[in-house]
Amino acid sequence: MEPLHGLQTGDTPAPHRLPIFNLTDYTQFFMPITVRSNVTGVLQAWFIPGAQEDTQTRALLLQHSIAQMELYLRARQVTDISEELVRISGYGQFVEGLLGDIELSSIESKLAEFSQKTSQAARVSLLVAKGYCEHLGTREDPKFSFEYALACSAGQQPAMTGSAQDKALGGLAHYFLEIAAKERAEVKRRGAQMAESQQQHVDGTKNLPLEEEKPGTALMLTPPGKRPSFSYNWVKREDAPIPLDPEVVRYFEEAPMNWATSMPLVDTHQRVCGVLIFEGKDHPEAVAAALIKMQPVAYAGGHALATALFWDQRWTLQAARRIIELKPRRCVLQWLCS
Repeated sequence: MEPLHGLQTGDTPAPHRLPIFNLTDYTQFFMPITVRSNVTGVLQAWFIPGAQEDTQTRALLLQHSIAQMELYLRARQVTDISEELVRISGYGQFVEGLLGDIELSSIESKLAEFSQKTSQAARVSLLVAKGYCEHLGTREDPKFSFEYALACSAGQQPAMTGSAQDKALGGLAHYFLEIAAKERAEVKRRGAQMAESQQQHVDGTKNLPLEEEKPGTALMLTPPGKRPSFSYNWVKREDAPIPLDPEVVRYFEEAPMNWATSMPLVDTHQRVCGVLIFEGKDHPEAVAAALIKMQPVAYAGGHALATALFWDQRWTLQAARRIIELKPRRCVLQWLCS
């Protein structure tokens, strides 16, 4: 074996002096973490001295943990654990910044800026559903009856509220939501067909046909705590020769971007309260990989945005909050003047 650069063979320390050798009574494990046959990290575990028969059980538990880590890394297309740790740390700071913040403008800017920085998209625009709070007392999700207006834009050539791009982005948000609804309806239809065929094999009965989710209809809410999965749909300027939806055509006429995709922001009942639109000019492959890891933003960011929208529409609550904030200051002023 070749010695390390700058060291001679005689400089190599004795094995019992190397720090990697365990000279204690503790049981030590080194287990590699592999992704696609490449070692991306090592799990080191120490256990207090115990019965010898526990060693095998501990090894099996660690192997199970390693398998779960590898599934996590593969699902998120992670090739460098250090990069994933940085991503998780950044997301944790983002969520921490949302906690306790109910100022609508603050929440909007945090959502747009974090999404643009994390995805590396050229521009990220946040569109908020107008009239969202009017439907909080119902058990339906009228996402298609909302008008989505630009609230904040971050990145290159940010869009301005009230501009032609504002209206074009609002129409594009509607388009993305309609496409997602059609995809979910198709998945439900196929699932119902499979369940129906299985039921026919059992007792010959048929299930009732599943009602298709159409734009403009009110949808029953998802139970709290359940996170429905969603996929990203893309529109590209290079697809212009293909017949496109009028909203997409209008978007490319107004926006200086070559592609766009969206992420819905949902509250605790999965009502859509806003939409993040990611845009760019270059190839979207890098952004697509980042968006796979950003789906938790749809829930954490959506919950924070929904809370801020609720407070923004309740002027009495805002007044009470300001009074509570001013009361300690008044006490200090009175103490200083006394």
